[in-house]
Amino acid sequence: KQACQEHLQQLERLRTALDGNPRTAEQIAGDLSMSPASAWKLCNHLASTGRCRRTAGKRPMDDRFQAVENSAK
Repeated sequence: KQACQEHLQQLERLRTALDGNPRTAEQIAGDLSMSPASAWKLCNHLASTGRCRRTAGKRPMDDRFQAVENSAK
């Protein structure tokens, strides 16, 4: 339960940190003091559920993420 709660809190922190400016997971991770790999995984989860937009880069870590309107799911 504790790990699940922490995961959900990280997802919410990350979702609220996203805005209309596309940024890489590394940039987002720096703002939130988390690892770039964790930020990338969480951003991809949000993108797969329609709570953020992902623009693919040449490499996975070059993907850019941004908020989508009305993403308060």
